Amino acid sequence: SLVYCVNIIVSIIVSIVYSILFILLFILSRLILCFFFFFQAEDGIRDAQESRGLGDVYKRQVSTQSTGNIRAANMFMNKKVKIGGDERDGKSQWEGYAEQAGWELKFKVDCEGNISGDCDNDNNGGADEKEFSGVWEAEDQDAGEIKEIRATFTGGASTGNVNTYAGTIDLEAMTFEGTLACVEGSFAGHTGTISGGVEIEDWCDDCCED
Repeated sequence: SLVYCVNIIVSIIVSIVYSILFILLFILSRLILCFFFFFQAEDGIRDAQESRGLGDVYKRQVSTQSTGNIRAANMFMNKKVKIGGDERDGKSQWEGYAEQAGWELKFKVDCEGNISGDCDNDNNGGADEKEFSGVWEAEDQDAGEIKEIRATFTGGASTGNVNTYAGTIDLEAMTFEGTLACVEGSFAGHTGTISGGVEIEDWCDDCCED
Protein backbone atom coordinates (compact mmCIF):
# COMPACT_ATOMS: atom_id res chain seq x y z
CA SER A 1 0.00 0.00 0.00
CA LEU A 2 2.84 2.37 0.87
CA VAL A 3 4.70 1.48 -2.29
CA TYR A 4 1.56 2.07 -4.30
CA CYS A 5 1.15 5.52 -2.80
CA VAL A 6 4.78 6.39 -3.46
CA ASN A 7 4.44 5.31 -7.11
CA ILE A 8 1.39 7.50 -7.50
CA ILE A 9 3.17 10.48 -5.99
CA VAL A 10 6.24 9.95 -8.19
CA SER A 11 4.03 9.68 -11.29
CA ILE A 12 2.31 12.93 -10.39
CA ILE A 13 5.61 14.69 -9.81
CA VAL A 14 7.03 13.37 -13.13
CA SER A 15 3.89 14.52 -14.95
CA ILE A 16 4.17 17.96 -13.40
CA VAL A 17 7.87 18.18 -14.34
CA TYR A 18 7.13 17.12 -17.94
CA SER A 19 4.32 19.62 -18.12
CA ILE A 20 6.57 22.38 -16.84
CA LEU A 21 9.32 21.39 -19.31
CA PHE A 22 6.80 21.34 -22.18
CA ILE A 23 5.52 24.78 -21.22
CA LEU A 24 9.07 26.12 -20.93
CA LEU A 25 10.02 24.67 -24.32
CA PHE A 26 6.88 26.12 -25.89
CA ILE A 27 7.61 29.56 -24.46
CA LEU A 28 11.25 29.33 -25.55
CA SER A 29 10.30 28.37 -29.11
CA ARG A 30 7.87 31.28 -29.29
CA LEU A 31 10.54 33.67 -28.01
CA ILE A 32 12.99 32.39 -30.65
CA LEU A 33 10.39 32.87 -33.40
CA CYS A 34 9.53 36.36 -32.18
CA PHE A 35 13.22 37.26 -31.99
CA PHE A 36 13.81 35.98 -35.53
CA PHE A 37 10.83 37.81 -37.07
CA PHE A 38 11.64 41.01 -35.18
CA PHE A 39 15.07 41.28 -36.75
CA GLN A 40 13.74 40.32 -40.17
CA ALA A 41 11.19 43.11 -39.91
CA GLU A 42 13.82 45.55 -38.69
CA ASP A 43 16.04 44.69 -41.66
CA GLY A 44 13.09 45.26 -43.99
CA ILE A 45 12.40 48.65 -42.43
CA ARG A 46 16.07 49.55 -42.66
CA ASP A 47 16.18 48.53 -46.32
CA ALA A 48 13.09 50.58 -47.02
CA GLN A 49 14.60 53.56 -45.24
CA GLU A 50 17.85 53.20 -47.19
CA SER A 51 15.94 52.99 -50.45
CA ARG A 52 13.89 55.99 -49.52
CA GLY A 53 17.08 57.82 -48.63
CA LEU A 54 18.59 57.14 -52.05
CA GLY A 55 15.38 58.34 -53.65
CA ASP A 56 15.49 61.49 -51.58
CA VAL A 57 19.09 62.09 -52.64
CA TYR A 58 18.11 61.62 -56.30
CA LYS A 59 15.17 63.99 -55.89
CA ARG A 60 17.42 66.57 -54.26
CA GLN A 61 19.92 66.22 -57.11
CA VAL A 62 17.22 66.64 -59.73
CA SER A 63 15.76 69.58 -57.83
CA THR A 64 19.18 71.19 -57.53
CA GLN A 65 19.93 70.65 -61.21
CA SER A 66 16.58 72.05 -62.25
CA THR A 67 17.00 75.05 -59.99
CA GLY A 68 20.50 75.60 -61.34
CA ASN A 69 19.28 75.51 -64.93
CA ILE A 70 16.46 77.95 -64.24
CA ARG A 71 18.82 80.27 -62.35
CA ALA A 72 21.35 80.15 -65.22
CA ALA A 73 18.66 80.84 -67.81
CA ASN A 74 17.25 83.68 -65.71
CA MET A 75 20.71 85.25 -65.63
CA PHE A 76 20.01 86.41 -69.17
CA MET A 77 16.44 87.64 -68.69
CA ASN A 78 16.08 91.42 -68.90
CA LYS A 79 19.70 91.70 -69.95
CA LYS A 80 21.84 93.11 -72.70
CA VAL A 81 24.16 90.35 -73.93
CA LYS A 82 27.40 90.98 -75.78
CA ILE A 83 29.34 88.10 -77.30
CA GLY A 84 32.63 88.51 -79.14
CA GLY A 85 33.72 91.71 -80.82
CA ASP A 86 37.22 93.16 -80.66
CA GLU A 87 36.97 93.76 -76.92
CA ARG A 88 35.94 90.14 -76.20
CA ASP A 89 38.17 88.32 -78.70
CA GLY A 90 35.35 87.42 -81.07
CA LYS A 91 36.30 85.05 -83.87
CA SER A 92 34.43 83.45 -86.73
CA GLN A 93 35.44 81.02 -89.44
CA TRP A 94 33.29 79.84 -92.32
CA GLU A 95 34.16 76.39 -93.57
CA GLY A 96 36.68 76.76 -96.37
CA TYR A 97 37.53 80.36 -95.46
CA ALA A 98 40.15 82.01 -93.26
CA GLU A 99 39.38 82.86 -89.64
CA GLN A 100 38.23 86.43 -89.00
CA ALA A 101 38.63 88.41 -85.80
CA GLY A 102 36.02 90.81 -84.49
CA TRP A 103 32.86 88.74 -84.97
CA GLU A 104 30.20 89.76 -82.43
CA LEU A 105 26.61 89.52 -81.26
CA LYS A 106 24.83 92.24 -79.29
CA PHE A 107 21.22 91.59 -78.37
CA LYS A 108 18.65 92.07 -75.65
CA VAL A 109 16.62 89.40 -73.84
CA ASP A 110 13.33 90.65 -72.36
CA CYS A 111 11.38 89.21 -69.41
CA GLU A 112 9.61 86.70 -71.66
CA GLY A 113 12.86 85.53 -73.25
CA ASN A 114 12.33 87.37 -76.55
CA ILE A 115 15.54 88.38 -78.31
CA SER A 116 15.91 91.68 -80.12
CA GLY A 117 18.52 94.28 -80.98
CA ASP A 118 21.08 95.04 -83.65
CA CYS A 119 24.80 95.60 -84.07
CA ASP A 120 27.56 96.10 -86.61
CA ASN A 121 30.32 93.57 -87.12
CA ASP A 122 33.64 94.84 -85.81
CA ASN A 123 35.54 92.72 -88.34
CA ASN A 124 34.09 94.66 -91.27
CA GLY A 125 34.58 98.08 -89.77
CA GLY A 126 30.89 98.29 -88.94
CA ALA A 127 29.88 97.78 -92.57
CA ASP A 128 27.72 94.71 -91.90
CA GLU A 129 24.58 95.63 -89.95
CA LYS A 130 22.40 92.88 -88.49
CA GLU A 131 19.15 92.67 -86.55
CA PHE A 132 18.53 89.85 -84.07
CA SER A 133 15.46 87.79 -83.30
CA GLY A 134 14.65 84.55 -81.50
CA VAL A 135 13.50 83.27 -78.11
CA TRP A 136 15.57 82.42 -75.04
CA GLU A 137 13.38 79.58 -73.73
CA ALA A 138 14.31 79.28 -70.06
CA GLU A 139 12.22 76.17 -69.39
CA ASP A 140 13.82 74.32 -72.30
CA GLN A 141 17.39 75.51 -71.91
CA ASP A 142 20.33 73.76 -70.41
CA ALA A 143 22.43 76.18 -68.39
CA GLY A 144 24.03 78.69 -70.72
CA GLU A 145 22.81 77.03 -73.91
CA ILE A 146 21.77 79.16 -76.88
CA LYS A 147 19.54 77.09 -79.13
CA GLU A 148 19.13 79.56 -81.97
CA ILE A 149 19.53 83.26 -82.55
CA ARG A 150 18.70 84.63 -85.99
CA ALA A 151 20.51 87.63 -87.47
CA THR A 152 19.10 89.36 -90.55
CA PHE A 153 21.68 91.50 -92.34
CA THR A 154 20.25 94.90 -93.22
CA GLY A 155 23.37 96.69 -94.38
CA GLY A 156 26.75 96.06 -95.95
CA ALA A 157 27.95 93.36 -98.34
CA SER A 158 25.89 90.70 -96.55
CA THR A 159 22.54 92.49 -96.91
CA GLY A 160 19.72 90.00 -97.36
CA ASN A 161 21.52 87.10 -95.71
CA VAL A 162 20.09 85.45 -92.59
CA ASN A 163 22.46 83.69 -90.21
CA THR A 164 21.64 81.46 -87.27
CA TYR A 165 23.86 81.06 -84.21
CA ALA A 166 23.85 78.28 -81.60
CA GLY A 167 26.24 77.19 -78.89
CA THR A 168 27.06 77.05 -75.20
CA ILE A 169 28.11 79.74 -72.74
CA ASP A 170 30.58 78.70 -70.06
CA LEU A 171 29.01 80.45 -67.06
CA GLU A 172 32.21 80.36 -65.02
CA ALA A 173 34.65 81.59 -67.66
CA MET A 174 31.92 83.66 -69.41
CA THR A 175 33.01 82.49 -72.85
CA PHE A 176 30.98 81.25 -75.80
CA GLU A 177 31.67 78.57 -78.39
CA GLY A 178 29.24 77.60 -81.10
CA THR A 179 28.30 77.28 -84.72
CA LEU A 180 26.84 79.57 -87.35
CA ALA A 181 24.98 78.86 -90.56
CA CYS A 182 23.65 81.02 -93.37
CA VAL A 183 20.07 79.90 -94.01
CA GLU A 184 18.92 82.58 -96.46
CA GLY A 185 20.55 84.83 -99.03
CA SER A 186 23.52 84.69 -101.37
CA PHE A 187 25.67 82.74 -98.84
CA ALA A 188 22.96 80.21 -97.91
CA GLY A 189 24.19 76.70 -97.13
CA HIS A 190 27.52 77.74 -95.62
CA THR A 191 28.39 76.81 -92.04
CA GLY A 192 31.17 77.66 -89.63
CA THR A 193 32.31 78.13 -86.05
CA ILE A 194 32.26 81.11 -83.69
CA SER A 195 33.72 81.98 -80.29
CA GLY A 196 34.23 84.92 -77.98
CA GLY A 197 33.93 86.30 -74.50
CA VAL A 198 30.53 87.06 -72.96
CA GLU A 199 29.39 90.19 -71.15
CA ILE A 200 25.94 90.83 -69.68
CA GLU A 201 24.44 93.96 -68.17
CA ASP A 202 21.01 95.01 -66.93
CA TRP A 203 18.56 96.23 -69.51
CA CYS A 204 16.36 98.14 -67.04
CA ASP A 205 15.88 97.95 -63.29
CA ASP A 206 12.16 97.18 -63.06
CA CYS A 207 11.20 95.72 -66.46
CA CYS A 208 10.31 92.30 -65.04
CA GLU A 209 8.42 93.40 -61.93
CA ASP A 210 4.82 92.19 -61.71
